[in-house]
Amino acid sequence: KVVTLNLNGKTLTAKTDTVGDGIFTVVTGGDLTINGEGTIDSACQTNDYSMAIWAKETGKVTINGGTIYGPENASKAIVVHDGSANIKGGTIQGGMYDLDVYEENLSSTKILSFDENGVGATFTKGISSYGGNLSNYLADGAAFYNENGEIVQPTVDELGNSVIVGTVIVKKIQ
Repeated sequence: KVVTLNLNGKTLTAKTDTVGDGIFTVVTGGDLTINGEGTIDSACQTNDYSMAIWAKETGKVTINGGTIYGPENASKAIVVHDGSANIKGGTIQGGMYDLDVYEENLSSTKILSFDENGVGATFTKGISSYGGNLSNYLADGAAFYNENGEIVQPTVDELGNSVIVGTVIVKKIQ
C-alpha cells in the first residue's frame, strides 16, 4: 500500500510500543512518503528496540521533511533493514544514533540524498551502518558535513560498524 503523510505542522506522538515495531513499520509492498514540516515523536517510548520508522523486508520509505524523534533509551530513530529508503530532508534525532542501516541487500542503494537546494537531512547525534560503509549510501554528488560545514568521513567503531558521531548533515558537494 502506498501512503503519503503530509505533516502539515502537526505532531504525531507514540505513547507506547511494547513490541518495538516503531510508529511506522513499512514492510513488503509498503511505500511511505513523509512530506512537510511537523513532528513524528516516538521519544516517549520505553522499549529498548523502539524507533520512529522501520523499513524492513522490501518496504520503502521516503523522507522529504519534518522532525523525527526516536526514543532516548533506544539506539535509533530510523532503521533500514532489508528495506529501502530515500532520506532527503528533515531533522532526525534518536538515542545513540539517529539512523541505523543494517547491510544485507543495500550495498548499492543510495539512501541519503538532497533536495533541489542541495541540502539533505540533518542527523543530530550521528549515523551508523552494521556491515557496510556509510559512504556507500550517499547519492552521487553528496557528502557528509559536520555542523561547522566541514566534510567528514565515517570511522569504524569497536564493533566494526561504520559510524559518524555527532551532528551530520547530508549536502550536495560544493
